[in-house]
Amino acid sequence: MQSKFDKPKGLVVFDLDSTLFDVSPRTLQILHDFASTPKAQSFSSHACKKLKEVNSLPSVYHLKELTLHFNLGEVPPEFYHALFQYWREEFFSNKLLHLDRPEDGAIDFCHEVFAKGSNIIYLTGRDEERMGLGTRNVLKNFGFPLDAEKAHVELKPHRSLDDALFKRDFLIEMHALTDFVPGPVWFIENEPANIVAVREGLPHVNVIFFDSIHAGTHPVPADLPHIKNFL
Repeated sequence: MQSKFDKPKGLVVFDLDSTLFDVSPRTLQILHDFASTPKAQSFSSHACKKLKEVNSLPSVYHLKELTLHFNLGEVPPEFYHALFQYWREEFFSNKLLHLDRPEDGAIDFCHEVFAKGSNIIYLTGRDEERMGLGTRNVLKNFGFPLDAEKAHVELKPHRSLDDALFKRDFLIEMHALTDFVPGPVWFIENEPANIVAVREGLPHVNVIFFDSIHAGTHPVPADLPHIKNFL
């Protein structure tokens, strides 16, 4: 990806899930683990066998829609309820974050941005209690730029906070700190709902849409630049 961040001392804000990181390996492991539980087996051994055979995931956001690709056969609604509960507990935890994989070019691009003098914030809808430790470890282990003052992670202080409002309000607070953000601000994000909130609160922020999976609650703004990787 050709860098647009030539001006020094700006701020580049990166989302994590489905922006800097492909989270499908995490979800795939959760599906496999769920299929091995006695509870899942009690609903449908055939469906569990099919889940264990899955080795890659289509680009689909919603879990039930995802499972439609796997020919699970007839399963009761309780199966999907149990699967969603299991997925939610495992996905939003430190346990499997090490399975996430950086998107193509993500690590080098972050280093390029940092080397040119921009500050970096990894601004995520993950919450501190359940995912803080694992998030920092994964960024460190993959070699993303980390610095106490110039390249750090911001997670939600509590899981109950709305992702979009958390990101909007955080960036509004950052905007007030002109010593921290004396240059242009860039926001790179895959979730249209978060983009809409940030643009409403801070219309001057430069936004880039990372074209991957998203919840589908808001349309993708047509006027934004789109990228699919960081090459």
